[in-house]
Amino acid sequence: ELQPKPGRQVRIGKGKNVVLSDDGLQFFAGIDGRAELIGNSLHVYNTLEINGDVDTSTGNIDFVGNVIINGSVLTGFQVEAKGHIKVLGVVEGANLNASGDIVIKNGIQGLGKGTVKAGGKIVCKFIENANVDCGSDIISEAIMHSNVQSGGQIQVAGRKGLIVGGNIRAATGITASTIGSPMATSTNLEVGLSPSLRDEYKS
Repeated sequence: ELQPKPGRQVRIGKGKNVVLSDDGLQFFAGIDGRAELIGNSLHVYNTLEINGDVDTSTGNIDFVGNVIINGSVLTGFQVEAKGHIKVLGVVEGANLNASGDIVIKNGIQGLGKGTVKAGGKIVCKFIENANVDCGSDIISEAIMHSNVQSGGQIQVAGRKGLIVGGNIRAATGITASTIGSPMATSTNLEVGLSPSLRDEYKS
């Protein structure tokens, strides 16, 4: 018979955004978010960070807080967040949906099927072959062959400042350096009324 060595009592500490019950025996999340054990302390964070691409290794993302993606969102995948979404790479033919703002460092290459929807602002380098729906302002350097609608204004500035092809709709205004192209590409702009209200009126 082998006698076991005496064990040590393991104590888990209360970390950030964690509430301890009155009897001291239970932890409760103080906010909606992701629980993480760091060392011997339990924490809850309202930001989910993906250290790479959203692809088959991560699957689709559905989170109650903010989402930071340090890579790209590949075609066919979906990211939903109750807070903000920040993407440091490119959004391909994927679906993004955020209650807050969406910031895309490199831009949207939608491949004709990508959809990006935000309750707040959308800031990205370019929008190409994508469907974009924004509750507030859209700020970009180029919009090409896309269906874009904004509950605020659309500002296309920077080195190109180009809008060409597709349907661009904004409630309060559209600003760009160049609209349309010498190739007679059909480019439709609408301003003066919220796109969602216009759709409801037509319905």
